[in-house]
Amino acid sequence: MQSHSHVNEQSNILDKLNLIVQALEEALKMFIKLTEKFEHFLAVIGALSMKVKTASGAFDEEPECAAPNVVKDGIESPTVGGLHEIAGLRGIKNLLHTLVILPRTQPQLFENRSKTNCILLYGPPGTGKTRLANALAAESGATFHSMSAGNFMSPNVGETERQIFQYLRANDRFAILFIDEIDGIGRRRTTGEHDYSRRIKTELMAQMTTVDRCPNVLIIAATNCPWDLDPAILRRFNKQIYVPLPNSEERLELFQLLTRNTEIIQTPQQLQELIQLCDGFSGSDISTLVHAALEIPLTELQLTTLWSKTVDGFYEPFKGFREAETNAHEFDTNVEDVCVNQLRSLPAFSVRARPVSVADFIDAAEQVHKTVTYEELAKYEAFKQPK
Repeated sequence: MQSHSHVNEQSNILDKLNLIVQALEEALKMFIKLTEKFEHFLAVIGALSMKVKTASGAFDEEPECAAPNVVKDGIESPTVGGLHEIAGLRGIKNLLHTLVILPRTQPQLFENRSKTNCILLYGPPGTGKTRLANALAAESGATFHSMSAGNFMSPNVGETERQIFQYLRANDRFAILFIDEIDGIGRRRTTGEHDYSRRIKTELMAQMTTVDRCPNVLIIAATNCPWDLDPAILRRFNKQIYVPLPNSEERLELFQLLTRNTEIIQTPQQLQELIQLCDGFSGSDISTLVHAALEIPLTELQLTTLWSKTVDGFYEPFKGFREAETNAHEFDTNVEDVCVNQLRSLPAFSVRARPVSVADFIDAAEQVHKTVTYEELAKYEAFKQPK
């Protein structure tokens, strides 16, 4: 048996170890706080430095000279014609119109109001965050610069960020800088984080601070994981907008938008069944479903061997061809305007598929699964709650 003094000695050692662990934890917390204050100090210094350079005319050079290749390569034509081309999201579109379009069409309304210059769009993947940014660029007539995390990675840490923002500030035309998946460069800091990553974030925050005084620059960022963003970067977005999954009314509107040029055979009951079947689908999921449904009549053509010729000269699958193939010996192949042939043997530009039906969409819905789980939705709801 161990002596009483030996037990006491072990107990004292454990107590000392616990005290050391507690001291290390406190030191770590203090280090993180000091790091945040130091990076905030760097951001302020960066902003003051930018102000001095601007006042001294350092940015009076031609934009062509100041612009890095990454900025030129990032200029894109908006893929959406305007907010009216986005189905649903009525409240979000109204809010974005107020924040982005109204200050440029009715500037007198904002004489005593601060303008929003950093907007974060967050939400499940496939809900239309990128499309919203494109729509705002089209509607406002802005030069649209689309960037991703890879654009900010350069051998000279911080140089790309400085050149991007310098170019935007020197440009007289209204510009939108869209940073997709900003969590790729703005993740929450950790003790084991590489110095390279930390310096990129510091420079990005410093540059975002200077945008406050640049009325012609708007930053829009998108992320599927807002909880991964560093709190210091989150604070720089003075507007954080949640882009949710579409509700039943928005799903119907999206279906109608995606099939506006397609003839569809449907009944109100079938359509309602389809909308309910897609509960929990993202806009991207619904787009995938629509494409899959539209392919079903085309796929059937590969199996078709009986064709009827229309008055305008097109070949269409003979109605009831499956039954006819099953009882081919009973079918009179000499019937006028009906022929037996494989799809590949018919003349080019001569085949027409049957109309799409809601039944095709319901069949496709069984193959296309929603990409956002209930657990992920719960995380977004928790993030939205006031901190």
